[in-house]
Amino acid sequence: MASNKEEKLKIHYDADIDALSVIVHSGPEEEFVEIAPGVSVEFDEKKNVIGFEILDASRHFREMLPKMRQYIARRKAAAAH
Repeated sequence: MASNKEEKLKIHYDADIDALSVIVHSGPEEEFVEIAPGVSVEFDEKKNVIGFEILDASRHFREMLPKMRQYIARRKAAAAH
């Protein structure tokens, strides 16, 4: 992931499907690899990691999820102002 552009990490939690997505590099997804049950790494056409997705996130992050939801809500509220 060699890039001179500074990109911000983007985190999204979808409560409807209990999935946590982390985008580390913007761009179209060319392929993904499931590295563990419910955990996928996404790659662009140059095989750079662009993100990952964790299904059944609450099972994996049971203790952290409430804090993550609060953090995301605060970030969204701050961005709206």
